Amino acid sequence: MKLGKVETEILENIVFRWLGKRRDDVLQGAGVGIDNAALKVEDKIIIASSDPVTGAIEYLGWIAVHVAANDVAVAGGEPAWYLPIILMPPSTDRDELEKVCREMHEAAESIGASIVGGHTEYTDTVTRIIVCGTFIGPLVSDRYISSSGAKPGDRILVVGYVGMEGTGIIARDFQDRLRYLNEKSIKEAQRYIKEISIVEPAIIAAKSGLVNAMHDPTEGGLLGGIHEMCDASNVGFRIYRDEIPLRDSTIRICKEVNVDPLKLLSSGTLLISTPEKEVDILIERLRETGKVVREIGEIVKNPDERILVSKEGERRVGRPIRDEIWKLWS
Repeated sequence: MKLGKVETEILENIVFRWLGKRRDDVLQGAGVGIDNAALKVEDKIIIASSDPVTGAIEYLGWIAVHVAANDVAVAGGEPAWYLPIILMPPSTDRDELEKVCREMHEAAESIGASIVGGHTEYTDTVTRIIVCGTFIGPLVSDRYISSSGAKPGDRILVVGYVGMEGTGIIARDFQDRLRYLNEKSIKEAQRYIKEISIVEPAIIAAKSGLVNAMHDPTEGGLLGGIHEMCDASNVGFRIYRDEIPLRDSTIRICKEVNVDPLKLLSSGTLLISTPEKEVDILIERLRETGKVVREIGEIVKNPDERILVSKEGERRVGRPIRDEIWKLWS
């Protein structure tokens, strides 16, 4: 089997067939393109999401906290309580464990969250440290925002540069392959990991009442994230290559290691589907966060129409089979 996320067909025909008892307090449960759950607890709604980090070594704790927090925020939730599971090979020393824990502490503190439990163990079933975490938090917007709400005619907005997470990981964990980049460019790219939180813009967008759907593209990159949102919403898309915000260093690093930046780990990017009439006011509000905001395309009715428009013309784009980062691990 290929490394990375399992394919949609496996999720639908195996994983999602076995989900326990149906409960009335589950407002949103597991589904294709759905990265969080919405649970009704008395008169409140709680958002929960789980994420592992398996494709990184450096900044492992920092990444683990933020990727799970982002998934809560895109639903309109405040990521408040984090529970990590840390699995370590027997060779892991105390300093390595402390580094991961310190990074998790710093990441949680940066978004006002608490680490409230979890599990830590040594096991010979892993060859490097793996962190899997669950974030829980209260809904702070007027309604739950699902990735399944995109509507034909909506405009697709991107907040934050695309591929930053993957770029930062390559610059850290695969620096030896970047023979033609100078040290300054590599150091700059390594710092991108510090920019992967989209909690602030996601909550602003959710509270605005101007969005139909939001999604946090992680594994499979921007293209994977757009496919997931459109799968969940049963719609298609047209996006424009020249409108996609990419940093020059991301383009250079991806070219050097032969990976596609549009299919590369993209935490730090927020995808929004919003009605055309709301685009200008929403962009204005989001730019107050200091992040780049671009309109990159539109949602179309036909779910089979998945089009990327570039200088070379139009082409249909399929779902990434796996994230590009796994090319470097294989």
